[in-house]
Parts: sequence; C-alpha cells; structure tokens
Amino acid sequence: MPNDDRWQSLVTDPATLLGVLFDDMPMGIALFDREGILRAYNPTWADLIARYGSAAGVAVRPGLHLDAVLGPATDRVAWYANVYEPVRSGRTVRRDAVHLRGGYESGWLDFVHAPVREDGAIVGMMEVCVDVTERVLADERARHLAAIVESTNDAVVGGDLNGVIVSWNRGAERLYGYRADEAIGRSVTMLYPPGAPLAITDVNALAASDGRIEPFEARRRRADGTLIDVAITYSPIVDRNGVVVGVSSITRDITARKAAEAALLEREAQYRSIFESSRDGLAITAEASAQFVEVNPACAAMIGYSREEMLQMHWTAVVHEQYHQRIRELVPATLIGGDFRLRVDLVKRDGSLLPVEMHGVGFSYFGRPALLAVVRDISEQVHAMELLEARVAERTREITSLLEVSRSVATTLERDELLRLIFEQLNHYIVEYAGVTIWLVDGDTAVSVASTFDPTIQGQRRPLNWDAPPWQHIQSGASLVINDILADDPLARHYRAANPDLRDRHGRLVRTWVGVPLQVSERIIGMLAVTSAEAGFFTPRRVTLLEAIASQAAVAIENNRLIAEVQNSAALAERQRLARELHDSVSQALYGIALGAQTARALLDRDPARVAEPLDYVLSLSEAGLAEMRALIFELRPESLAEEGLVAALEKQTAALRARHRIDVQVTLPDEPDAPAAVEEALYRIAQEAMHNIVKHAKASRVDVQLDASADALVLEIRDDGRGFDPAADYPGHLGLRSMRERAARAGLDLTIDSAEGRGTMVRAVAPLR
Repeated sequence: MPNDDRWQSLVTDPATLLGVLFDDMPMGIALFDREGILRAYNPTWADLIARYGSAAGVAVRPGLHLDAVLGPATDRVAWYANVYEPVRSGRTVRRDAVHLRGGYESGWLDFVHAPVREDGAIVGMMEVCVDVTERVLADERARHLAAIVESTNDAVVGGDLNGVIVSWNRGAERLYGYRADEAIGRSVTMLYPPGAPLAITDVNALAASDGRIEPFEARRRRADGTLIDVAITYSPIVDRNGVVVGVSSITRDITARKAAEAALLEREAQYRSIFESSRDGLAITAEASAQFVEVNPACAAMIGYSREEMLQMHWTAVVHEQYHQRIRELVPATLIGGDFRLRVDLVKRDGSLLPVEMHGVGFSYFGRPALLAVVRDISEQVHAMELLEARVAERTREITSLLEVSRSVATTLERDELLRLIFEQLNHYIVEYAGVTIWLVDGDTAVSVASTFDPTIQGQRRPLNWDAPPWQHIQSGASLVINDILADDPLARHYRAANPDLRDRHGRLVRTWVGVPLQVSERIIGMLAVTSAEAGFFTPRRVTLLEAIASQAAVAIENNRLIAEVQNSAALAERQRLARELHDSVSQALYGIALGAQTARALLDRDPARVAEPLDYVLSLSEAGLAEMRALIFELRPESLAEEGLVAALEKQTAALRARHRIDVQVTLPDEPDAPAAVEEALYRIAQEAMHNIVKHAKASRVDVQLDASADALVLEIRDDGRGFDPAADYPGHLGLRSMRERAARAGLDLTIDSAEGRGTMVRAVAPLR
C-alpha cells in the first residue's frame, strides 16, 4: 500500500491525476488542434474509433487528420459545418446516439465536442464519446416489443407481485372492455368470475416452476359482466439481476373455438349415432392398406361377421372377385374427391351372395385418405325385379300373341277361315279351353256360327231374349263368368237348364263358363262363349285376354260382313256398268249389223251392184263390236294384265276407243317392258281413266298415246286436242282426276296433268324403275 505521502502527492498533483483519468476512463477522449490534427487520445477512444469510425486498414495514431478517423458513412460537409466549426467558434456540441458504420461493425455513440483553450484562446477541440449500442438496441427491442404488444389481438397484461395491473394493451381493451386507465392500478381479480381460482402470481410459485407455467384455459369476466372462454399463458417479469418482479399474461379469446369444439363434439356424437343406427351398411377402409378401419353394426350384420372380425379383414374378402378389378380402377379418382356407384355382390360368412348397391366416397379419416362405402341391401329389389321381368316377359308374350291374333284375323277375309283362326289362336296363344262357341246376333235371334264344344249346334238359331241371362249381362258390354257350373246359384242353375249335357265332345265335364261380348263401337254383334273343365279357371287376367281377343274378333267379323256387302255392291255396280257398256257399244253394233244385213239382202234382189257398201258397213261394225268385247273381257279378267302385259292391254284399250267412238287414236308403244305388276296396273288404270275422261268430257277428235321405256323409268303420255279444262279447279262429283292421283301416289308414280281451256289436255305418268 502506498504511504500517506504518496497518496497525498497523487491527489494534489493534477497532472498525475489527469493522466490516470485520461488513460483509464471508460469513455473515449481525443484532442485535436485547430487544424484537425490528432494530438492525444486514450485507449478507449482508439478502440471505439477502430470499431465504428475509421475506414478499414487505418491505424489510429497521433498526427492523423480528422478525415482519417471519421467513419466512411459520415457526411463530412455536414460534420464540419455542424460540429467542428461551432467548436472552433467556442461552442460545445452534444450529439446523442450517433449511428456509426465502420470497418468492422456498426454501433451507436454519444458524443461531446468542446473547445480547448490556452490563455483564453481556442487552440483545439476535445472529443468525448461513450458506447451506447447496448442501450440503443435495448430501447429498440423495447419499442418493437411495445409495438407488438399494442398491435396484437391478444390481451397482454402486466402485473406486480401483488396482482395489481401495471400494463394494459389495446388487445386487453378489446377483449375485456376496460380502457387502460380503467384497469391499470386495479387488481387482476376484477377479471375473475366469482369462485374462480386465483392465478399464480407469487415469486415462490414462479421460482418453483423455473419461471415456466404451462398454458391453461379458464373463464374470465368482461366489463359488461359476460363470461368468455380464454387461453392464458403466464410469464415472469424479471429485472436485470434475474429477480422476478412481476407477472405478464397473454390471454386469447377462445369462446368461438370452444363453441366450435362443442358443436364439433355434438356433431361427432350425432354422426356416430347416425353411423351406428344407419340401416345401410357403412364401412371405412384406409387408402394404404385397403383394410377396414371402421364398420357399423348394419354392415357387420349384413355380411354375418362381428365388427371386431371385419376390422381385421381386407375389403376383397367380402366383395365377390368379379368386382375387384373394377373397384380398384375407381378408387384412385374417388380418393381425390370423386365418388362411384356400383352394383356388386357381397360374399356372406356362409358363402352365399348378397346383391348390394355400393356408393363409394373419398374423405379424410383422422388426417389420412380413406374410402367410405355406403352399402344398401337390394336383394328384395333384385327379387322384385326378377318377378317384374318375368311378368313383363309374360305380358310381352301375351301382347305378342294378341298382335299375332290381330294380324291373323285382320288378313283373313273368308268367314269360315276367320272363325277357324280365332279358335286356333285362342287355344294356341291364350288359354286351353274345353270348348268355344261363337254366337252372332241376327235380328231377334242368336245364330251359332261356329262351335268346338258341340259341332251339332253349329248353325242353330235360338230366340234372342235380352232380358234373360246371359244376354242380359252381355248387353251391358261386360263379360259374364260362371266359376262353377255345378254350384247352387242362379246363373249356374240357368246354364244347367239351358245345357243339360254338361260334357264336351271329349267327355270332359264342363265346370267353368265365360261369355264375352262381341262388340263393335256401342253395338253388340254377338258373344264368344268359352268353357273349361277346371272350376275357377277363368281368372281376371284370363278374362282380360279373352276380352282383348274377342274385341279383335268382333272387328274382324264385322269387317268380314262389311267386305261381303261391299263386294256384293261392287259386283252389282260392275254388272250395271257392263250392261251400260254393252248397251252403248256392242248392242248398238249388233243392231247396226242387223240393219246393214237387211239392207244388203234387199239390194241383192234389186241392185246387186250396191250390196258391197252395206256389207262393208256390216264388217266395220263387227270389227268394232269385236274390239269392244275384247276390251270388256280384259277388264273382267284382271289377271290378263299380268299374263298379256301392259303393251297388249294398252293396244286393246286404244282399239276399243278407236272402234267405239270413231276417234283418231295414234299409238306409239315399245316392246313389253320389265316392270313391277303394281306399276303396270297403275299405268293401265291411269290410261283407262284418261281415255274415259276424253270420251266423256273432252270432245276430242284426236288422241295420242305414247309409252316410253328405259332402264330407269316408264313414261306414259296421253294427249288430246279437246276443249281442255283447269286442273286446279274443283269438280264436285267428278272422281276421275282424284282417282288417277291416288293410284299414282300408291304406286310411287309422278303424275302431271297439263291442260287449259281451249288447248287440250296432256296426262303424263312417270314410273321410276330404280
């Protein structure tokens, strides 16, 4: 230890004391002369300048100029103007937290620049600097932290060790509804609901937990008294020495999350309830293993396994192998958001097959891709569909049969053949019967026109009593069924009384009878009676079938009757037409021949030289009559057109026109063409009708008939020089033009009629052959 004299010398010698202070001061000190030359400095200043101020590679030493020690980022013009010049003028300049970026690192320094005087004159400048980098960075961190605290939506609350609130951010204002000035200084317990446990705030508890308290959830009370769910994180507030001086809490409102969690739990419970109680089978398989990870009771029961057994199985164990490939093809697209519907067969535990409809949907199961299969048992539907298909097939057979019956009866014109077909089709397509009888109404009698039950009654006539069964019932248009002829009821007794012999011609006992009306529009024309040896044989379906065939039979029978009437009427009309033709042509020719012969006979005696003239007349009339007779005979024999051909037919027709009406007929005909019979007949009838119209209406003196034949078409043209007409006009009662057009349309001919008043008529018919 130095003696007291030495300490006294150290204290009393200012130079010695200044040297100690200059070298050991924690602040940097440097002296510059008026020209800015560095004259002296302490180690602290040299270190600070080397770190923050000077350019890289410049050693600090006396004699350097200010420019050498100023940092590279320093604005020298501003520095000299704002610092050096004021100091040289006698002012002290203070600069706080100057940011320097030197050769090694950057930092912040507080500077004091003061003038150095000698004998009152300013001879230089002293620069004093202190490193405040840690302070500036701490302040900056504090500002950043404060900005974060103020901008966060969470409530950040600081409290002392007594639970008194010392800081309150905007997030706390928004969360709790208190302003900062309303909360700071009050106990944090104002935020606790009644009865809530107090937060950990004492030093011992924080120390025991190493300053860490696990986040927890709680309920807190807002300024308006409402309670909210929050998540809280506590952190200790420590001073520079690491001593806990308070507690900071970060509180987040989780009310919405808690509500969502509660709703999610409720939905999960609902879904689980739906999953467990669904009547459809529900199965979840993992993407990676394709193993069942969950199945509902309906799915397990559907296949016959327990839930535990199925959770150890792969889906291929319960799906028939014929569907494996198809499902594997569908699964990838399904797992990324698609779905599929498939009809498959499941293999039950006992090995039997169960038809199901499978709906596959991809979804996330505990964060992993999975497939949900909704499986619906459709065995009842499949069975019902099979029954339906069988019924449809049966119904199709019945409809086909009815169509065949309809086609058969519709194409048959002869009545006996028609009745035979009805019996045959009825037995073959509809029902096996013991006997059938067809009764037709003829005035006040019923006539048995056909019977397979008892051929002896065919042709029988019985008085028709509409007031007695079964006709009373038939008259209403409804079928009458006697399910058991041997029963003791009025209809059965009436049948037995009317038909004492209850056996058919094969000796079988008749047990069932049905009468079906033969009805056309609203008129009953007869009855179809069918018997069977089986009691109750005629079910409603069979009766319906009988009614359908009876309806067709009635129409066919009525059509047969109408056709017969039309044929009789047509035959009568044709006889009348032929009579007129014979009277107008052949009869007159024969009369003229007789007169000519008488004239020749008389002249033979008186003047033989003049006999030739009446004989020539007789010959011309006989030729005309012969041509007329040939034409009439040709018309009476339609098959002659097919046998002799179109050309021969036109020759006979034009010869008759020429001979009968003394018209100049010019004919141009080719060799017999090869054309369909329908085309030849249509052309012949059109020519016949056109010549008839010429004779009847045209008053023509010349007719040109021309037939052109080529590989593509037949072209018939008939021209006359008559008075003509307007083809577009309507001529009531004149059917010739319409008849020609209808024939042409039916045969596919292109018909043209060109005429006008005073310039004749041209009829042209073109028949395409290709």
